[in-house]
Amino acid sequence: MAYGNFNNYEDVAEKFEISFLQEKSIYIHPEILKMITDNLATRRNYVSESSICETIISPILTTVAKQHQLPVWSHIRFDVSEYEGLCGIPD
Repeated sequence: MAYGNFNNYEDVAEKFEISFLQEKSIYIHPEILKMITDNLATRRNYVSESSICETIISPILTTVAKQHQLPVWSHIRFDVSEYEGLCGIPD
């Protein structure tokens, strides 16, 4: 099973026995929030998977990653375990 073969985060949680129970608050600077909101409202940002990633998903992940010291990367092959279906380029 490749990264792209998981249908949703529930599939991942079930396969790897992960619990998503704790929510954490984050501060989003008003200018960043406006940029994300504007990007969500702009139709041209939905023309391809790449444009969605670059204009909508990436700013959100970057904001969360900075506040919680998490690594973020995209469009890079990340082979962890072929047996567990963790090979390829993550979506």
